[in-house]
Amino acid sequence: MNIFNNKIINIINTIVTSDSDIKKLHLNKKQTHLIKFAQLFYIALIVFTVIFSFISFAFKGQEFKNIIITVNVLTFFVLLADYILHWITYPIRSEKSSKISSLISFPFTGVGLLLLICLLPSLSALQYLHLETNQVYKYFETLTFIRVIRLIFILKIFPPFKILINVFKEQKLILNYVFIFIMILIFVFALIIWKNEVEWLENETLIQTEKWFNSQNLTISHTSEEFINKYNEIKDSLSSNVVTNLFDALYFSTITLTTIGYGDFSPHAATSKFIVIVISIIGIAIFTIPSGIVAGSIMNNMSAMVDKKTKKKEKESKNSENK
Repeated sequence: MNIFNNKIINIINTIVTSDSDIKKLHLNKKQTHLIKFAQLFYIALIVFTVIFSFISFAFKGQEFKNIIITVNVLTFFVLLADYILHWITYPIRSEKSSKISSLISFPFTGVGLLLLICLLPSLSALQYLHLETNQVYKYFETLTFIRVIRLIFILKIFPPFKILINVFKEQKLILNYVFIFIMILIFVFALIIWKNEVEWLENETLIQTEKWFNSQNLTISHTSEEFINKYNEIKDSLSSNVVTNLFDALYFSTITLTTIGYGDFSPHAATSKFIVIVISIIGIAIFTIPSGIVAGSIMNNMSAMVDKKTKKKEKESKNSENK
């Protein structure tokens, strides 16, 4: 017997994926109730585990290391089991004819990668086990927010969450193109702003340095140590809210495109100011596309759900009248 067609594997798939149709299992009433209970228990376990994992943020320092380790270890094993269960049941959900290739491809699917990333934050507890301190553990810890997405996936058994996920699946192609276009815009504008801001900073620093020496009635070479020291001092004072590296440029372009703007960075070069105006206008226009698509699809899905329920009630009403 093929294990992937085994009834037990199908039942496990129904429980862990939450949105699978129980009716396809052809179970009796008692078994159906047990599966529904198992689904709800599994959902509650994952929801509690994800929320529980955020407790470690409330405790910092070596004095709380036992609590942090306990939280991360428990979270790790629950989410590891979740990952394995999704993995072994993936061939049932996969459209590939080969079950082996489905198993091999699962770690590279969107769900597989998401579940794997959800495991990584728990590895941050290793820094408390007297192992070598590594910045990688800090990066793992910052990935904890990804677990919020896991909550959305597990809660898709409920109509509002299911509709939201279905919308993104239906409009995946368009939304992906919009996302890629936005990423390209952010990167291109970031490079332009970075270049212009660095040039402005260097020119402004040079002007301010020369003014300072002129005010002191001093004539000094630009290559002298005294000039260089003063140049660096003035440059440090001017660069507090200036984009001076690629990461800051990407951050500034992103918050400008989304028309948020926190004020921690501001454009100084004339070209940068013009680019900011262009980015803001594009941002206002471009974000209406995905929001409109998502809103429209949600309304369509909700209408379809209401129509389906209405037809079901009408059908049940007719059947009862015929009886």
